[in-house]
Amino acid sequence: MSGLSYDSKLYALPYDVGPWMVFYNRDKFAAAGLKEPAKDWTFDDFKAAAKTLTKDGTYGYGTQAFDFIAGPIALGAEYFNADNEFDLTNAGFVDAFSKYADLTAKDKLSPVFASASDASAASGRFASGNVAMYIDGPWTLITAQANVKFKIGIAPLPRGSGPSRFITAGSGWGISAASQHKDAAFKAIQVLTGPKAAEILGSAGRALPARLAQQTYWYDGAAKNVSGTRDTLQYMFAHTTPFRINEKWNQFENLVMQYVPVALTGDSAPKAVLTDIQSQLP
Repeated sequence: MSGLSYDSKLYALPYDVGPWMVFYNRDKFAAAGLKEPAKDWTFDDFKAAAKTLTKDGTYGYGTQAFDFIAGPIALGAEYFNADNEFDLTNAGFVDAFSKYADLTAKDKLSPVFASASDASAASGRFASGNVAMYIDGPWTLITAQANVKFKIGIAPLPRGSGPSRFITAGSGWGISAASQHKDAAFKAIQVLTGPKAAEILGSAGRALPARLAQQTYWYDGAAKNVSGTRDTLQYMFAHTTPFRINEKWNQFENLVMQYVPVALTGDSAPKAVLTDIQSQLP
């Protein structure tokens, strides 16, 4: 409900929900002699695993554009100030952003995404076995299982020195202010977001329902072959924060895809990249 609200006003009724989390190749973890991630694993734990898994033509981690938003939040950073305006150059966000950029630029634990068209390519690399870990959401779990030939594991995003904290997002249904059929639209939304629809969608693996009572259909369906999914997601929901955006969000996201690659290649320092992005968000 919070994620679909703005300025204390609810704009849509929730349909599905989910936090960004780490998908990992359980077979590669086992072959490398690594313990599977703990729910409260740290960034140092994550980095150490990625180092161990980077060998024989495989990267330990596959970076994507949204990692530089969800990842820093999990480390305790903030990209907004108290007025819900972008504040990308605060010390906490620069430090957290730099940790993720350095995994590629300095440690060579991830391939570089070179452009916007390549910014979400890690899922394909993961499916082919070229990267051992990447970040995505529960909405992709059923597709991921169908495309791989190994056992998938999921884990929370690594935390910083403080407690775990994760961005949870979701989609929903609203009614246009210009609609000429608001009453009929609301009746339709009651069906689309109702318990029966949530049961059907959850059972099919299409969506992790926003309705708590119907989430069990997803856990018992799409996630039944992925060990620990229910416990992991319930842990993440217990340490969650709504996905915050503002009216400049689309511009910001496009700038991230445009500028982050130069931090990944080492051509520009992470702070300089964030300063460039910030300067274009007046």
